[in-house]
Amino acid sequence: MLLELIAARLAEQDRLPPARALTVHELTRAARLPGESDRERLSELAAACERVRFSGREPAREALAAALSRGRELLAALEAPVRSAQGAR
Repeated sequence: MLLELIAARLAEQDRLPPARALTVHELTRAARLPGESDRERLSELAAACERVRFSGREPAREALAAALSRGRELLAALEAPVRSAQGAR
């Protein structure tokens, strides 16, 4: 869900083509992000989502929590410019 929210936000900001047909790896490559740390956050979350979905084992809780935290940081960073622009109206 968090990855879907991030992909939707990136598409709204024209930083990502419509993401419905993209694999996780295609999404991380296609996203136009301002900083390398943003790309690292997206990659970490995407990898965790892929492990949860396709791995036969449950991922370590600590690793999953860290990936979710980094994903939330990325989503907040992506929403910040939108909030600033809306506040200027």
